[in-house]
Amino acid sequence: MMKKPIALLIILCIVFTYFSTAYAADYTVIHTKNSETTLAKGVTLNSIRQFTTKGWLNISVMKVDLSQNHIDVDALYDQNGIRNNNNLLKISTNQNIIGAVNADYFSKIAKPVPISWPVGTVIKNGAIVSAQSYTEDKFATLGVTKNKLPFYTYWNSDIKVIAPNGTSAGIGLVNKYYSDYNLNSIIMYDKNWDGLSVGSDGLYKGIIEVVVDNSRVIEIRKDMPGTTIPKNGFILAAVSQNNSFLDENFKIGDFVNISTLTNPDFSSIQTAVSGGTLLLKDGQPHNITWKHYGKIPITAVGTDASNKYMYLVTVDGRQSISGGMTQSEMAEFMKNLGCYNAIEMDGGGSTTMIARLPGEETLSVINSPSDGGLRNISTGLGIVNNAPKTNLSAIIVEPLDTNVFVNTSLPLTVKGYDSNYNPVAIDVSKVKWAVSGIDGSFKNNVFYPSSVGSGTVTATYNGVSGSSDIYSLSAPVELIMTPSKFYGSTGQSFDVKIQGLNKNGYVAPISTNDITWLVQNNAASIKDEKLTISSPDGGIIKASVGDVHAYAVVSSSNKKVTDAFETLNGTFIGYPAQVAGSYNLSTSTIKNGKSAGQLTFDFSADIAASKAAYLKLNTGIPISKDVSKIGVWVYSQPTYSHWLRAQLTDANGNIFRLNLAGNMEWDGWKYVEADVPATAAFPLTLDRLYIAQTDQTIKGTGTVYFDDLTLVVKDSGDAVQLPENTKYADPLNTAPTLSSDSKPFRVMVFGNTIQSRTLLDNILMKKMINAANNNSDAAVFLGFNDASTLSGLKVPSMITNGFNSKALDNNLFITLDSSKRTLREPDETQWLKLKNQISSIKSDNVFILMPSPLDGENGFTDPMEANLLKDVLTEEIVQKQNKNVFFLYNGGKNNANIYRGVRYLSTKGIQEITAQNIAQKADDIQYILITVDGKNVTYEVKSLFE
Repeated sequence: MMKKPIALLIILCIVFTYFSTAYAADYTVIHTKNSETTLAKGVTLNSIRQFTTKGWLNISVMKVDLSQNHIDVDALYDQNGIRNNNNLLKISTNQNIIGAVNADYFSKIAKPVPISWPVGTVIKNGAIVSAQSYTEDKFATLGVTKNKLPFYTYWNSDIKVIAPNGTSAGIGLVNKYYSDYNLNSIIMYDKNWDGLSVGSDGLYKGIIEVVVDNSRVIEIRKDMPGTTIPKNGFILAAVSQNNSFLDENFKIGDFVNISTLTNPDFSSIQTAVSGGTLLLKDGQPHNITWKHYGKIPITAVGTDASNKYMYLVTVDGRQSISGGMTQSEMAEFMKNLGCYNAIEMDGGGSTTMIARLPGEETLSVINSPSDGGLRNISTGLGIVNNAPKTNLSAIIVEPLDTNVFVNTSLPLTVKGYDSNYNPVAIDVSKVKWAVSGIDGSFKNNVFYPSSVGSGTVTATYNGVSGSSDIYSLSAPVELIMTPSKFYGSTGQSFDVKIQGLNKNGYVAPISTNDITWLVQNNAASIKDEKLTISSPDGGIIKASVGDVHAYAVVSSSNKKVTDAFETLNGTFIGYPAQVAGSYNLSTSTIKNGKSAGQLTFDFSADIAASKAAYLKLNTGIPISKDVSKIGVWVYSQPTYSHWLRAQLTDANGNIFRLNLAGNMEWDGWKYVEADVPATAAFPLTLDRLYIAQTDQTIKGTGTVYFDDLTLVVKDSGDAVQLPENTKYADPLNTAPTLSSDSKPFRVMVFGNTIQSRTLLDNILMKKMINAANNNSDAAVFLGFNDASTLSGLKVPSMITNGFNSKALDNNLFITLDSSKRTLREPDETQWLKLKNQISSIKSDNVFILMPSPLDGENGFTDPMEANLLKDVLTEEIVQKQNKNVFFLYNGGKNNANIYRGVRYLSTKGIQEITAQNIAQKADDIQYILITVDGKNVTYEVKSLFE
């Protein structure tokens, strides 16, 4: 199976400001946030987060100064041999590696034995590790000479074996395996392949192997299992019925001569890895030789015109956090980055970047792989820091969070590195701490602030100091406990998270050890951010900080095996019809009992569509509403890069698909489970378990086994009515206190209005218009309103039917169009208009008006965009310009929340009113009356019929 390449992106330029107006391809960059980290002298890592008019991009750029004597470039592959796939972290075994990306595409087979091999050329330490003896015109190669000069080319090699009689034959492959198009080839296997050759254990029979040690034939094997490859030799193999050269020209004791010619000459090359197409050649876009379509995750490597700087780049894709790039976009991005030549590497789920961050002993994953975890790959390209270790040069202080509540704890981590950025161990018991700007104390590398405000904590060790800025918040006025329901069995532990909000809506974590706990029935114990169930009786738990409380319920649950796969309750279905496979019971591979379900699949059909192999249950398994999760034991192999899913049908006939595993690259048995959808109509029926091929290039075959299909059942905890968490009473939610010389400006804020179709409608609308005219100096109508119904208004008014802004008195009103549950549509310039409008505000008070919520069921479809808007309002208006900010929106109820200095107020307007229900709903027709007295703002919720 050949993994196909992956796609890329374009940004005309990277602008490291909060907003950017640079245009890229068919979209505009709205927001860029960049963080730069130095990994070594001459090596930096830029993590770039961009929001564009077409969505998000997550880009990682490692810039390497090749002129640094201590910096080298290395080819990476599994230490047991290049026939083995492994993830990038595991193949980066050199302890001096400070960064790496995935490299070549690869092919693999799963049966009879797992075998993997890179598509292109690999050279390590000046020796050929893997190659092919033909002119490559699709997959390009990146190399670095022994003088550290990078080059980009399409590899050309001619490798021959010469017999004692002078005849010769081409060696088609070096440390690769057969495929249907090269069955006539002779293959060379050496120590870089693995300890053993393939022999007759692979897909093909009639294999002849000539074992060569110190250039002499020591054994000739025919149709035998793989054998040990000599450390000072190699093995030549062929399918004898397709190529008889080895059989006819060698006997034991013969001298074997190998002729190797390559273009470029491999004798001058230190390191080389292959990839996909060249993206840039000599400063210009290169014709695409290995094409992909659409925006997908992508990896690329390039160098500048001087060959001094190398850029390793990953762009995440296939995720809400990052949409990916096309190949032409990536070429343009690499060019704007400063590249003169560039090559695309493998992408998709293979796209990975790792780095050793300052002070760290181990490598970390930098990007967000699209599979949800690291895919096993064939090769990588590593950056090595060979600089010697020196004494401690710098200290990094990392608080758990930059915010902490007064009189709670803030754990602090200390890391060190030397002048060459090698990590240096620190004895934390000998660190000396100090704080400035605020008061507080330290104990065991934990800071306890005793006053409120901005502060700096400083660590000193062996004469070297490092510091970090923190902010001590006023005491919390609300607590949030996550989760609020704990279902499990006695002894089971869960992560528990406590967050607090202060009176201005700023958030900080609170350690469970700083909480006062009250636990009903001794149902659980809580310590060090863990909750452990200690009683099957369950109960309510109460978390308190002073007079502020939050509640959760602990309840027992149990697992019930609903199908042990002891009888044949299922059949195989392939999708599309060309997908072959079968379903049976196995008595050899089992987890428990006497048998397990055995599902075979064959995704090798050349179909331009995703594929699936289904175990269709003959008798569906009923799922009642007391079931919280569905789980199953699954036997898989590391070569299965497919999804594992379950299909359910609810009482209304709706189909739900549960993702049990994002990829199946594990070896042996593993228990996987997924939550039962809360929105389904019960009872449900579990109809199918299936394997989904999400990457059409992974065309392998295989077998998985199922055992002990399990339902996780919860008890009556859902029926428990929890007390309400403490809710902060906003002091601005009050009637105004005005002096005799005050000149207040009043704004009436109303939600949805209705068209005047009936006499009752006319009465309600007239009442609303009279309230606006008599009680306010301006009126705001949120939601989707008919302007014709507001014709009687005599005060200035604003309707949320598009972007607009208006300054009234000391107030700026900005209306936003969220009718598509985003600001990017229908007007993709709306974000830029907002940016320009808020860049310099003269009014003291800013009112942002929107027809729908930011969050929740009717909120933005992209929660990250909603969070970005919140950040912009806080950072650009509250913090930078010290303005009062009110975010007003039409919601399902009247509500007020404070988040990071911004008040979010919702009002629901007029709902469906009839002559029969008006008496009951009259008081429910409310509006918000805002009173502005200079910079003092208050608000009240008023009934229309007061």
